[in-house]
Amino acid sequence: MTSVFCKILYVFMNASISIAMWTIVLMSLDKAVAVSYPLKSGIWVTPKRAFYGCCFISFILSMANLYFIRLSGVTLGNNNKRYCGLIKDSLIIDVTTASILPISK
Repeated sequence: MTSVFCKILYVFMNASISIAMWTIVLMSLDKAVAVSYPLKSGIWVTPKRAFYGCCFISFILSMANLYFIRLSGVTLGNNNKRYCGLIKDSLIIDVTTASILPISK
């Protein structure tokens, strides 16, 4: 496994996880608007706006997860096996993009 492949894999993996979580947040927001404002939800929430929202979230989170290019790489384990993982400890970035932001008020 090359270092470039490892970095690309790690960025896509983290971006996919973040995008999936935020897509669920957008779907929940869509349902909350539909329940709270049933008469106006057809005007406010349209398929076009949902598409733009998903594209916006995907773009922003893809850019935010590009930072993992600097943090990931191929390292040697205890038994001299090479594995793909984080070179530096980036728990704060990972927790912020994946866990804290979708549930904050």
